[in-house]
Amino acid sequence: MFELRTTRAKIVVQVLITLLVLPFAFPLLVMVKGSLAGQGWRNYSAVLAVPGFARFFLNSAIIAAAVTALVYLVTTLAAYGFARLHIRGREIYFWLLMACLTLPEVVLLTPLFTTATAFGLYNTYLAVILPLAALQVPFGVLLTRSFVRGLPDEIFEAARVDGAGAVRGFIHLVSR
Repeated sequence: MFELRTTRAKIVVQVLITLLVLPFAFPLLVMVKGSLAGQGWRNYSAVLAVPGFARFFLNSAIIAAAVTALVYLVTTLAAYGFARLHIRGREIYFWLLMACLTLPEVVLLTPLFTTATAFGLYNTYLAVILPLAALQVPFGVLLTRSFVRGLPDEIFEAARVDGAGAVRGFIHLVSR
């Protein structure tokens, strides 16, 4: 991008970057300070001594990994379809999906609970993973569709000339 040749310029840029980072570091410092209030470091040992803490942590890791993977897969596939495939009515479907961004999550709690109970998913990972992923997909599609549209048409044309279909074009050009 640009090269800093003098030591003075490097110092000025480092000080500027440090000043720009401080507002973002401040909430973290306040959080750590708050966690040490009361008994200090014994707060951490008390939390780690809670029975089942390791299981709570494992549950969070499993849910986070599954939601991330599911959102990535669904979002990239949908964005590729909305950006590159010639599907009848794709703009209508896209804007219907974007309309989901306007729904407050609180409105969906009762239907999600009823659905999870009806399908026997109550008290399972899927009852948490699927709704969390579904709520993230519309925004992810909006961002990823813009990315896929930004890829040059020539790349996709070259892939078609080389014999790649829509699936291979997606795998080799978008998902990597």
